[in-house]
Amino acid sequence: ISPDGKWGFVVGEQMREVLALDLTTNQIVAPLVTTFQDVHGPIVHPLQRKLYLPQPLRSGMYVMTYDQMGVLGNPTTVDLVQGINPAQPGNLWPYKIVFSPDAAKYFVACRNSNEVRVFNALNDSLIQVVQVVDFPVEMAVSAATGHLLVACQEDTTFVSGSATMRGSVAVINLQSGQLLRSLYTGFQPGAVG
Repeated sequence: ISPDGKWGFVVGEQMREVLALDLTTNQIVAPLVTTFQDVHGPIVHPLQRKLYLPQPLRSGMYVMTYDQMGVLGNPTTVDLVQGINPAQPGNLWPYKIVFSPDAAKYFVACRNSNEVRVFNALNDSLIQVVQVVDFPVEMAVSAATGHLLVACQEDTTFVSGSATMRGSVAVINLQSGQLLRSLYTGFQPGAVG
């Protein structure tokens, strides 16, 4: 949903489609936009008319602008690797994006590489890579504490070998990007908020 509440964006993940809705009239804004890769977890920039769409089985994301009528432009691709290869071979599998409270940075949870990649929101350049534990998915920002909370579904560091005690939440300092600690929160945390 756009910051002014006027536009909503719906993603057909495997259909590779993005649809804009006028939330004041409950009408579809034409035309429908098709992407070349699967997309997931759309998020709207808090200050600009931009829609970010992770490519969940790749190492990139799409960025789309939208105009004052909610019409989406063609997607452009942002490379999430940008010269810093993942610690594990293969694609990053970006899943979720969240913005810092001041919208100067955004954070991308990368499931396959067990990383959170930090980007400059002005030019989509990679600032930092924060290594977390297994399979980071959902994230939330606490403006009050200055922390980023990351649900890591497959973490087994708390109880090694236990099939029913996997999962943790990583706590990252928003300013420094330092991983402060991981908290055992119960089996496979799927969301934080």
